[in-house]
Amino acid sequence: MNHPSNGPLLRKDIHSLFDRYLLSINPDTYAIETAPDLSSTYYQTLQGGLIRLPQEKAYIPTQSALKHHYTQQGCFIVSVEKLNSAVTSLSFNFHELDRTSETSSRVSR
Repeated sequence: MNHPSNGPLLRKDIHSLFDRYLLSINPDTYAIETAPDLSSTYYQTLQGGLIRLPQEKAYIPTQSALKHHYTQQGCFIVSVEKLNSAVTSLSFNFHELDRTSETSSRVSR
């Protein structure tokens, strides 16, 4: 249902991207996040921008509605912070794995 509490009021083309999970709103920061598919389009310029919240509380999108959209399985949005965190974590795990395999190979010789 299109009601302001279910999500922000969006221009028709942006609403279409929102419905297709190519664009979402981070429920914690109200920042716009775009899918990688939009990286070479005008819409990529929206990445990281903050939405303006209405002054009237009745029209502010609920946190639960934004979170529901943001966490949908079909949503392929990855924030740069999350991506950097995942890469750092992965690199650390690979280094730990290398050290473990080096120790194992020395012990088995």
